[in-house]
Amino acid sequence: MVSVSRFGIYYCSISLEKLDPAPSGVGVFELEDGSGEWEVGAYFIEKPDEISLLLLENAFDAGGFIISKIPETDWVAKVKRELSPVEAGRFFVCGKHDLKKTPTERVGLLIEASMAFGTGHHGTTKGCLLALDKILSEVTNLKNVIDIGCGTAVLAMAVAKASSAKIMASDVDPVAVEVALANLKANNLENRIDCIEAMGFEDFRIKSR
Repeated sequence: MVSVSRFGIYYCSISLEKLDPAPSGVGVFELEDGSGEWEVGAYFIEKPDEISLLLLENAFDAGGFIISKIPETDWVAKVKRELSPVEAGRFFVCGKHDLKKTPTERVGLLIEASMAFGTGHHGTTKGCLLALDKILSEVTNLKNVIDIGCGTAVLAMAVAKASSAKIMASDVDPVAVEVALANLKANNLENRIDCIEAMGFEDFRIKSR
């Protein structure tokens, strides 16, 4: 990581990407101290070549690169330990380690930390769950529900556990669909929800509903 002027940041980041060994990722952001300086950082699997970094420092009149070794961390396990359950209306979203904490009056939704969006901790997901809770209180005869861009399928599962509606969940991302299918199985809902990989409303399986 190194501080660079605004005019040199682009070319410095491009040069970093071309190093051997190459970084797995390069990022830039402006310092918030009002100096007009920018910072460029990179992640390397292998230790970067220090001579190459020194040449970049001189070429772009940059401050000295700071090389730090990042300890290996099982981030999924860390997130599972640190994410607390989410309560949204009647719904209680949690990982397996907190499932026994589900209040008897709540609808438990088992969602593990994963590469798909929708653990309930982001404001948009929690907001959707709260809105869904309100809808389910007012509409008792839901018949056909589609969760477009389902991510973890948390919303589809919430509907399935709180109604008898016919439900489909879809996402354009195959990884999200894989995660969603695993979540359906973990919540014993694989026979209640059809989960597919699809591009929005244009898929014939969605249109045919």
